[in-house]
Amino acid sequence: VPENVLFVPTVDTAVFHPGPGDQKRSGSCFYAAKHRIVHGATVTDEVRGSVEITFGYPATQTEVAELFRRSELFYCYENTALALEAALCGCPTVCIPNPHFTESIAVRELGRDGCAWGTDPAEIARAKATVDRVRERYLRLCDDYWRQLDHFIRITQDRAHALCYRHPVRL
Repeated sequence: VPENVLFVPTVDTAVFHPGPGDQKRSGSCFYAAKHRIVHGATVTDEVRGSVEITFGYPATQTEVAELFRRSELFYCYENTALALEAALCGCPTVCIPNPHFTESIAVRELGRDGCAWGTDPAEIARAKATVDRVRERYLRLCDDYWRQLDHFIRITQDRAHALCYRHPVRL
């Protein structure tokens, strides 16, 4: 992680985890809420027959995690924590680039393991081959969070103390 980045872990790894190693995966799921609702765009043929994740379905995080643990692929049309949650469950994410989704967030922190940019078969194969690395990397980031937070506090306080105030602050 770059030195002056505060990466705040937000995913509950007690919920989003791979589950039993012998679980058979089939089918896919997708998320395109903002893509469709806000931008009025349509989904691509890759998601035909896939389970759609919406604002209300599945109803709980546990149910979302169960869907990811049984799905072979997760397609997403926008930046969402669901991409990381899927990968933490062992389900590779396929990002569908579009005019409103031109890059993934947190790539510098999380890397590209477990995530395909686009639907090229080689890219999807790479995501499948590397999805098992995502959990280890994310857990390392979680462990490093406290060091990052201490660094953030230290540098912001040092900068605040270094300022030369000419006028007293009035409340």
